[in-house]
Amino acid sequence: MVVGVRQSKRVIEEGRVQIAYLAEDADSFVSVPFIEICKVHNVRLEYVPTKSALGRMCHIDVPAAVAVELKPQD
Repeated sequence: MVVGVRQSKRVIEEGRVQIAYLAEDADSFVSVPFIEICKVHNVRLEYVPTKSALGRMCHIDVPAAVAVELKPQD
């Protein structure tokens, strides 16, 4: 998993993402561009109810607005 907007956008642009996650309570200045980059790169996007829930899902102790799961390496 990659957590955070910058890092997530970078790996999406590199074509290394299997699925993206976005917290429903993320600020619009984060969510709107993130949704768009997922559409442009044809990355499946799933919503998580809160930033706290997404942070727990990523096994970190802080809230997270976005995260991505990387494709398995060969």
